[in-house]
Amino acid sequence: MNSKHHPFTIERSSAKYFHGREEELNLFEGLLHETVYKRIGCSLLIQGPPGVGKSVLLDQCKQRAKKKQLAYCQPHK
Repeated sequence: MNSKHHPFTIERSSAKYFHGREEELNLFEGLLHETVYKRIGCSLLIQGPPGVGKSVLLDQCKQRAKKKQLAYCQPHK
């Protein structure tokens, strides 16, 4: 394992295909809209049990924020 953070951490790559979670992504798009056009700051918490796709959802959110040239925090791994 080649993780810098913890010797028992397995690095995951982004999913090649992403489907589902349209409701969550629509909510995130709404937050982005308010941030950009209404100039209202926000934060986002993604939580759930292991294996439900939190990291993949976060990657999708990060890509959408980058498209709008918004800052984002890296997840704690």
